[in-house]
Amino acid sequence: MSAGLNRTLVGAQTTSRGAVLVIACFVSCQFVDITIATIGTFVLSVQKLVAILVLPFGAAILRRLHLSSDLTVFLGLMTLTFCVGPLLGGYESESLTNSLVSLFLNFSAATIVYSALLETNEPVRVIGRVWVCAAVATSILAVGQSAGVVPLFAVTSDNLQYQEVVAGVQRASGLKEDANFAAMMLVIGLIFARSTPNASRRFLSTCAILAGITATLSRMGIIVAILVMVATAGAPKASSRSLSQRTLSRLFTAAAVAAAGLVAFALSSGNLRHYLDERTRDLRVAFHQIVSGQTADGPVSSGAERAALFRGTATIIRDKFATGVGPGNVPQALYEEVGLYKPAHNTYLETVAIGGIFGALAILGFFAIVMLRLRRGSWPSTLPKTGISEVRLLCVCVGLMAAVLTLTYNAFLWIPLILATAMASASASEAGAGAKRAELRRASGRSGVDRTDGRVARKEATRDHRPPADRQMQINKD
Repeated sequence: MSAGLNRTLVGAQTTSRGAVLVIACFVSCQFVDITIATIGTFVLSVQKLVAILVLPFGAAILRRLHLSSDLTVFLGLMTLTFCVGPLLGGYESESLTNSLVSLFLNFSAATIVYSALLETNEPVRVIGRVWVCAAVATSILAVGQSAGVVPLFAVTSDNLQYQEVVAGVQRASGLKEDANFAAMMLVIGLIFARSTPNASRRFLSTCAILAGITATLSRMGIIVAILVMVATAGAPKASSRSLSQRTLSRLFTAAAVAAAGLVAFALSSGNLRHYLDERTRDLRVAFHQIVSGQTADGPVSSGAERAALFRGTATIIRDKFATGVGPGNVPQALYEEVGLYKPAHNTYLETVAIGGIFGALAILGFFAIVMLRLRRGSWPSTLPKTGISEVRLLCVCVGLMAAVLTLTYNAFLWIPLILATAMASASASEAGAGAKRAELRRASGRSGVDRTDGRVARKEATRDHRPPADRQMQINKD
């Protein structure tokens, strides 16, 4: 019985080839945004093709599929979010089928990746290593694109004119169409790179990924990357340091990052400095317009556009909070409201605008699941704390980036749910296994059976049962 339990525990901790294939395919596809074909209004991308073809193959060679109740609950909330507007509000339902297909593909991929992570000994470390490799490769590609050496593969010909910042310098996007989405993937890679145990690998991967994020010239990516550097200062030995040591390390890191930024800005060309000044000023203008409610005069900048989209989406939510406007209808509603045919560029506002009350419930459900699964005190003492801090930081960064990007239809939105749920399941499995081991030890003590090193030997067979007087007589004869 004990040997069978040991084999089961060892088998559960071994990463299968199917799990590695699933995790590698899923992570790699997060860095790719290339459209293969358009079937009617359904856009077939590389991500969707992998979800349709490759992930089921990986699922077939997994030991078993695990259906997560948390992922299922979020699927139900998002389904209601997508359906309530067209079915109850009378809005256009042309995009409803495509949105539901994408939603169920994302749920299927999330379930398969969740099952793969449960077949690993350390789920966060496994997916983290794959993500760092993909992030470093993308960073090298992005630096080449920024210098004009490597072409912008995923950017359409209509948008190429917007990628050039100054002569000879481009906003890199890797294999994504949008540079901000590429920066988002690199930021997640930076989180995992900062927790790499090997110091030299940690330093090299961190430098490479920071160069890639800088090459995207994404304000959101650079700001969140700085927050990650400060939050992970002293990693992976932060847990063994005192609060004052961690605080000093983070202050030193913040000062070093600020100094490096000032040096890079001073050494850049005049045209590039002018561009960076404009981008910084644009952030201040956008914040002022959102707070004051004023509109921009003259040409509409990126920040002013985001501010207008924010106000327009807030107005749509106020007027259509009961049912929302349905999936795919937010750009048209914003065009009628503020004259811009674009998404909200805010996952929270976009989701609530799509589904109204149900959209708000979906957002609340998302945060509730993540926070409950990653709450403090929910981990048994026998479970290594490797990966918990990384997942918490990842969820915070995704929450920040979702405020400036639309992730409602994107599989990336499911990653915090996948990791938080997988970590919680791993803790529950470890707690159950620990209880079984304790019960076996208690049973072993009661029966007098010694199972040390997998051998069964009865203590009664070697015990001397003679009376004490006979044992003393034998000693005297000897």
